[in-house]
Amino acid sequence: MIKQTNRTILFDVVNPEINNLSVLMTGTEEDVSSLTDEKIREINEALLVGSFDEFLKKFKPTIYSYFDTNNMPQHSLVKPVGIPDMFVKAIELNRNNRVLKMFTSMMDRKKTSNATNVDFNYEAVTKMLAPDKALKEMQKIKMEIRYLEGQNATLERDSPAKADAVKKLLTKYESTRKYYNETGAQLALTAGMLKENLLTMQKAAQSGKEYAPPAVPVFVNGELISLTPSDEFLALAASSLDGNTPELLEGAAPETKLLADGSSAPKEVDYQQYTVTTLAKYYDQSMTEVFESVGHTYEPEKGGFHRELVLSAFTDRGNVALMQMSKEDKVAKYNQYSALHALWEKSFIREAKVLIEKLLNVKAFFDQYTPKMPKMKPKLLVVNSRLEDIVEESYLKQLQQYLESVNNKMECDDAIWFGIVPDIRFSEGDEEPEIDLETMRAMGFTGDYNPGTKIEPNDMMCLQQLMDGISKYRIQTFFSFEAGDDTTFSRMATHGIDTYIEKTQDVIATDYDKFTIACLPNFTIIPRDRSKVVYGARVYETEKAVEFSEDVEEQFKFWIYGIYVSAAFVAAGLVAACQCPSYLATRFGSAGRVAKDLPGVRFDIEASNHSEIVTTSFAKEIAGITNDDRQKLNSNNFGFVFSSDKSGNVVVFKARSMYEKDGSFVSLFKETTTTYILRMLRILSSDKRAGIEKQYAPGGQVKKWELVKGYVNSILGDADSIGMPATEDGNTRIEVIFGGTAEYINLEIITE
Repeated sequence: MIKQTNRTILFDVVNPEINNLSVLMTGTEEDVSSLTDEKIREINEALLVGSFDEFLKKFKPTIYSYFDTNNMPQHSLVKPVGIPDMFVKAIELNRNNRVLKMFTSMMDRKKTSNATNVDFNYEAVTKMLAPDKALKEMQKIKMEIRYLEGQNATLERDSPAKADAVKKLLTKYESTRKYYNETGAQLALTAGMLKENLLTMQKAAQSGKEYAPPAVPVFVNGELISLTPSDEFLALAASSLDGNTPELLEGAAPETKLLADGSSAPKEVDYQQYTVTTLAKYYDQSMTEVFESVGHTYEPEKGGFHRELVLSAFTDRGNVALMQMSKEDKVAKYNQYSALHALWEKSFIREAKVLIEKLLNVKAFFDQYTPKMPKMKPKLLVVNSRLEDIVEESYLKQLQQYLESVNNKMECDDAIWFGIVPDIRFSEGDEEPEIDLETMRAMGFTGDYNPGTKIEPNDMMCLQQLMDGISKYRIQTFFSFEAGDDTTFSRMATHGIDTYIEKTQDVIATDYDKFTIACLPNFTIIPRDRSKVVYGARVYETEKAVEFSEDVEEQFKFWIYGIYVSAAFVAAGLVAACQCPSYLATRFGSAGRVAKDLPGVRFDIEASNHSEIVTTSFAKEIAGITNDDRQKLNSNNFGFVFSSDKSGNVVVFKARSMYEKDGSFVSLFKETTTTYILRMLRILSSDKRAGIEKQYAPGGQVKKWELVKGYVNSILGDADSIGMPATEDGNTRIEVIFGGTAEYINLEIITE
C-alpha cells in the first residue's frame, strides 16, 4: 500500500538555467485542488533523481567562463547577461571534470581511510589538479589509441569486429577533446609537457650526461622511416609549423576502392597518420571556438606550438617545436604557463566552490544508502529555486498545490516524507573587523584574502515561512547552518553548542516544531588551513641544465579556503536510508532483527547500540566534544547532532526535532511513525470511522502491528501501543504511546 517512506525534497537551487518547480507549474490554474497525473509525471521527470549520477545528468551544473575587457579570466555561476554566447564557454561539472573529480575522490578516500582531519593526507589528493596528473591521463589515452590502431589494422575489413573497433577508436579520439577544448586544460597540458621536458634535462645533467633531444619515431604509411631528428626532418617539420605540411609528415593521398553501395573506402589505411590528421582537425575546431570567444579569428595554418603539443601528447608524432626551443625559452615558457595555469584554476575554483559544495551535498545524501540488495531506494526532488524565492506568496501557493497533490491523497507513491534546507545564516557578518590589506602586507602577509564566492545564506525567517506553509503536509525538514569554518566539528568542540541553541529559539514552540530538525555540525571535506593546491615550482636556468626551486614562496599555488558539506544532507540521507528494510538488514546482518516487509519509520537510531551499527559514510574528524557539552546535550536532547567521539566513522549522537516536551526535545522517529500510521489508516478506512475501528479487530492492521514486535523496524516497539479513536468537541484523534509517552494523531472522519 505504501511503497516508500523516504522521498525527500530539496529546497535549494542547483542550476538556474534549468527549469524549477514554479516554471514547470506555469499555466496550472490556481483554484484547482490537485494537479493532473501528467503534470506530476512531468515534474518527476524534470526534478526527481535517484542517484548522484542521475542528478548530474539532469541538472547539468555549469560554470560560465569568459574574458573581461582586460583579457583576464572570469567565471560565473550564472550565464553572464549582455555577453554573446560565442564569447562564453560553458564548463559542465560532471564526472569527467578534474576539479569535481578531485573533491569526490577526496570524499571517497576519507571515507575509507579512518583518518582524522589532522592525519589525512590532503596533499596527495590535491595533486590531482597538477599538470602531472593530466599528463598521466593523456599517456593512458595515447596507449589506448595505439592499441586500437593496431586492432583496426589487423581485423577483416567488412567484419562486425572491424565496425566495433572503428567506433571505439573514434570514441577515443573524442575523449581527447577535454584536454584542449578549454583554456584551463590547454594551460595544464602546456605546463605539464614543458615540465616533463625540463625534468628530463635535469635528470640528464644529474647523471653527468649532456641533454640531447630524444629519438623520434617518424612513420609514413605505417612504415618507420626515421628514429632520430635529422636536420632534414627538423627542417621539414619546422616548415609544417608555419602551415606548410610536407609529404613526409602527411603521406600521399590513399588509393580508394569503390564499394557495392556506391560509396568508396581507401584500400589501405595508415591508422597512425589518420589519428594525427583527425586530432589536428579536432584541435582546430576547438581553437576556432576558443578564439571566437575572445573576438579573434583562429588560423589553423598558424596553430604552431600548442597544436604540436596536443599531437605529440596523443600520438607518436614528435614535438619538433619543443626540440627546437632553446633552454632559455623553455624555462621562460614553463614559468609563464605555470603561473597562468595556477591563476586560471584559482579563478575557476574560487567561483565554482559554491556549486561544488552543492554537488557534494547531494553526493553525501546518496552516499548514506549502501545496502547489499537495494529495495526502497531514496529519491530526491530538487525544487531548484532559492529559499527566499520559494517563500514568496505566489511560489508558496504553487508548492502547496503540488504537495496537496502528492501528500494529501490516498495514493502515497509520490508522497514527500522529508525535506532539506541548507545554509541558514549563522555568522552575523560584523564579528570580524574590516581588513586593511596594506597593513597585512606590511606585516608579512603575501597571499590574497579573497576566499572566493560564498553562498548567500538563508534567513531563519525564510525557514519559518516555509515550515508554516508546508507543516500540514507533514514533511520532516532537516536544516543546517551555512557551511564554513564556524560550523565544523572542530569549532563546535572548542566553542560549544550554545550558539546553535540560541539561533534556533524562534522555531521552538511553533505549530511546525515537530517537523523541523536542526542538524549540526557540518562536515569538512578539506579544511581551510590544509587547502593548498600546488601546480609546481619556479624553474631557473643553470649552466648545464635547469633547477626547480624548493622555496615554498616560489611555488605556483593557491588556497581553496576549505570545502564543506551541510549536515542536513547527511542527516536526511541517513534517515532516508534507514527507511529501507534491505539497508537495515545490511547493517544489522542476518540475525533476524529486521522485518523485511516493514519500513524503518519506527527505527530509533539512539536506542541501544544502533548508532554504532548505522553510521554515516564520513570518517571521524576530531577527537570529540567536551564533557560539559555532552552533558548539556544529554539533559535537553537538542538537535540532530553528529559525534566524532567513536573510532571509525562519524555517528549520530542525538536525533531530535525542535518539538520540546517536558524540558526535552522529542525523537524525530515519533513523528515519522505517526505520519505512517495516519496514512495507512486513511488508506485502509477511506477516512470512515467504521473502517478505522475495523483495523483494531483481529486481522486488522493495528493488530498486525501489535503482533510484529521485537524488530528494529517494528511499527510498534515493545512498550508502544495505539489507542482507539476518541471524539471530543467534534475532533477525533488517536493516542499513540511511545515507551510511556503519549503522542496524538488527529483524524478527519467522514460523517456517514
